Amino acid sequence: MTKIVAAIVRRKDEILLVKQRGRDDPISYWTIPGGVVENGETLSEALQREVREEAGIDVLEVGSVAYIEESRHVDGGSTSIVFVFETERWIGAPKPDDPDCLITECRFVPMSEAVSLLQEIPYDAMREPLLAYLAGDSDPGALWEYD
Repeated sequence: MTKIVAAIVRRKDEILLVKQRGRDDPISYWTIPGGVVENGETLSEALQREVREEAGIDVLEVGSVAYIEESRHVDGGSTSIVFVFETERWIGAPKPDDPDCLITECRFVPMSEAVSLLQEIPYDAMREPLLAYLAGDSDPGALWEYD
């Protein structure tokens, strides 16, 4: 099972987004910062590392679980589980320093613009729970499952 973390970083009525394009992605798209938990890392440590690498922001305090998304992949039965957290406290200014070179931009975006950008995420399992949570249509800590 692959564990992934992602962060919702807010600044007043804005949210931090990163523009990424993975090796298998058909297009670049905007999303929240996050990535794979490495061996030996806690979820909090991975979240802090990923946000620092992708967005130049230091998460000082990981907050509550926004939602969890679990996907079973058709590539032989592998499973990924994504833990999305609100961040309570952070410092820094957006500037990507992604060692994987997947992040091309990052910035705080007004929520209305962010929702429009996030609707372009090409993957249902990434897009649907995030938009539902941001709209208040999903309870904090909800589990979303995809096959």
